[in-house]
Amino acid sequence: PYRACRFASTLGFEMDENTFAAIRETLNVARMVSMERVQNEFMRLLLESPKPSIGIELLRQSGLLEIFLPELIEGFGIEQNDFHVDDVYWHNLHCVDIAHDDVKLAALLHDIAKPQTKQGPHFYGHDLKGADMAKVIMKRLKFSNDEIERVSNLVRWHMFYYPFSEAETDEKKQEIREQMMKSGWTDSAVRRFIRNVGGQDAINDLFKLRIADATCNAKSAWNPKEIDALQERISAVLQQDMVMKVTDLDITGEDLMKLGVPKGPKIGEVLNYLLEQVEENPNLNGKDELKTLVMEYLRK
Repeated sequence: PYRACRFASTLGFEMDENTFAAIRETLNVARMVSMERVQNEFMRLLLESPKPSIGIELLRQSGLLEIFLPELIEGFGIEQNDFHVDDVYWHNLHCVDIAHDDVKLAALLHDIAKPQTKQGPHFYGHDLKGADMAKVIMKRLKFSNDEIERVSNLVRWHMFYYPFSEAETDEKKQEIREQMMKSGWTDSAVRRFIRNVGGQDAINDLFKLRIADATCNAKSAWNPKEIDALQERISAVLQQDMVMKVTDLDITGEDLMKLGVPKGPKIGEVLNYLLEQVEENPNLNGKDELKTLVMEYLRK
């Protein structure tokens, strides 16, 4: 039954009424299909269909979607504010239709938590809740841990906003710089953003998701130049002495033990502390500077 919906979506034909009715009548059989098989068919539908929303809607109407992705159906009929054209369900589907292959699944799940976080016209925290829900859904569908982490991170960070201006005057540029500081976009914040999202490759995927999310909504006030501005800022920060993870630090766990840090969880605690300090000031990533920080940390 899953394959029938995939074929209809990928090949662009209408399913025979009797065949479609038979799918509805044999959902008990569909429930016996392994989640690995369901994942394979579903991902082929997403990646091989000219318009995946056609196949996903067939899955919903047939009852198959309820079996493996009921959370998506929760968005059906959930209206959004005046800045959106579609309800939550159709917004997710239209986002998938235009999203790059690398982010098709993230596009489908990016607003998955909106029905569960709705407060009047708002959906507070749907990015955080959505990341947790994405992990549950993908674990159910037997995705690898790496892919679960990648997609859930994209869902978690898809609501980023970066202030920018097309004005060229020094006065306006200074105003934007002040706005960046107020909104938290210091150099160290940019470093944390890159690390939290998962590195430069993940940042590129996040931009693809953001573009699809905004482009599929005719009422979006988003300006694509925001991406250009943030990419320029990221490039500038990356040109500095960039440290993304504890293994990039110019000090090792063995060095820490020689300085008196006990073997075990304390090593990771100190390394994470050092990483935070170097994120704030990359010039601290030298052996002597780090040793000094370790001794100060131990004295505290």
